Amino acid sequence: MKEIVKGIWTWSALSEEKGYNFNGTLVQGENAQVLIDPVRLPEKEYKELKARGPFEAIYLSNKDHERMAYDLRRDLSVPIWIHEEDAPLLKEKPDHTFREGDKLACDIEVLHLPDQKSRGESAFYLRERGVIILGDALLGVPAGQLSLLPAAKYKDVEKARLGLARLRALYFEAILTGDGEPVLVRAHDILEQFFLRLIF
Repeated sequence: MKEIVKGIWTWSALSEEKGYNFNGTLVQGENAQVLIDPVRLPEKEYKELKARGPFEAIYLSNKDHERMAYDLRRDLSVPIWIHEEDAPLLKEKPDHTFREGDKLACDIEVLHLPDQKSRGESAFYLRERGVIILGDALLGVPAGQLSLLPAAKYKDVEKARLGLARLRALYFEAILTGDGEPVLVRAHDILEQFFLRLIF
């Protein structure tokens, strides 16, 4: 695990099928810490992660990022949260749901991103820290850029692009992606470049 933004730690597992990393995130707040989309770890590293507890919650950005959430719930009694629209689609029932605008532990704000691969796709916004944590809404692929999943993953790829436009109005310095590489420098400019590529 490595601290890539103050109080925010990440770890990765390479997807040989996709050719890029899947990423998990640990966010430390003043009085709690939470996990977001926790990816699987080898046994030694898994024990190290568990030793960092207790954890207030596991937040899932979408139905496909269950990853090792259920193991952590069983081992550490950490409740799983997900957007209410994706809750019925999980392999196991979540403990809680959230929706657009909810304020979660560690000063995390929920941003619902409509018309993505998953109906409940959500981003986690740490306004004071200037950080957005994404699931599948955007990939950090190739490194230093942001991109969409293949068009076939969406019911309507144009609507999916429009659903991301709200991110442009936010203040942030870093975008941490669930897949690929994080954008830690000039993140807002990199996001604008993504939208410019869609136009041209």
